[in-house]
Amino acid sequence: MKALCYRTVLALGISGIMLCLAVAGSFAAGTTTPASPKITATRTVGNTLLVAASVPKGWQAVVLESRALPNSGAWVPRAVARSGLTSGRISFAVPAFLKSQTLRVRGELKEALPQAFYKGVHSFAGQSTVSWRPDQGRGEVFTLSASGSLPAMAAAPAAATSTRTVVESDIWKLDGDTLYYFNQLRGLQVIDVSNPDAAVVRGTLPLPAVGEQMYLLDSQHVVLLAQNSCGGDWQSQVLVVDVSGSAPRTVAAVPVEGWLQESRLVGTALYIASQDYRQTGSGDSADWQYGTVVSAFDLSSPAAPVARPTLWYPGYESAILATDHWLFVTTVDYSSDAQQNLVRVVDISSPDGTLQDIAGIPTAGQVPDKYSMNLSGDVFSAVSQSYQYGTGVGGTILNPVGLS
Repeated sequence: MKALCYRTVLALGISGIMLCLAVAGSFAAGTTTPASPKITATRTVGNTLLVAASVPKGWQAVVLESRALPNSGAWVPRAVARSGLTSGRISFAVPAFLKSQTLRVRGELKEALPQAFYKGVHSFAGQSTVSWRPDQGRGEVFTLSASGSLPAMAAAPAAATSTRTVVESDIWKLDGDTLYYFNQLRGLQVIDVSNPDAAVVRGTLPLPAVGEQMYLLDSQHVVLLAQNSCGGDWQSQVLVVDVSGSAPRTVAAVPVEGWLQESRLVGTALYIASQDYRQTGSGDSADWQYGTVVSAFDLSSPAAPVARPTLWYPGYESAILATDHWLFVTTVDYSSDAQQNLVRVVDISSPDGTLQDIAGIPTAGQVPDKYSMNLSGDVFSAVSQSYQYGTGVGGTILNPVGLS
């Protein structure tokens, strides 16, 4: 089999746009190659970019792709056409922001999956519901209220004055010629790497076996998330360390309920999901329950961090996804026979770290990790894994959710 690829570059009078045309396919020796699909026109209608293309006979599918730069970067699929190709013309409708990117159409003679896989219902209207319908063998499409808006019980999210950067923790951060390394066996090490062949440890902060999550808050402070590895009180802490001097020193320490699981730094607000074990009720109705604690800290003044009121969700599995507006927290509540899987939606648009619980989205199964969640515009999607012990039937379900 021989792979062939043809590209043509056209200018269609749209400022800042170069349209690249490409075809790719696998052909047996001696097989005639179909002519290349071509983008023939583009126009913008409101928030939609319409891309018209001519498609010679012989193609099974045509893919519209884009990338931000003309000569570098990965091609991102934006739309696929499989029907209507025999007419010789197709039209794609994609978001208008793509008009500033490089576009191409790519033809495929044979797709990886059988044609039957792509048939059937593939567009679903939003509907309001409160639970998964196992009798129907599928997940459902959820909105946060019948009208598609946020619940009436919740105040409208505060308008963010600017976009805040979302950062995940790491065990090392590089700032200019200084490397910060949070070694679980040795604590924090500050290393001068101005001469990489002769790096020098400039200072250390001994914190053996307490954690491996670190953030570079600014050029003078790092934030360490420390576990309590020896005690039985399940308490952890956030340490703010001043690294401006010759040796790092702790300038602030605030407690965190439970055992650290996940965290995100959004602007100067730190959000943490931890596991805890607490008593609920009192007297004869007292019970102990595992759950997820969502904590938030305002670190805008590094030496004087402010802890915000926490949120408590019964259950395990605290994977999180964060934007500068939303925090999504997965939970599995084992307190009932139903073992309900939920993704909690938390409004974090306030820059000072204030948390506001908005809703709980039931999912068909367990959402295993952060890679199984995505937010695109106002649509949140979660891929969950379900297994029904009574029938022995399991599966993977995609749950799209409208947030607007």
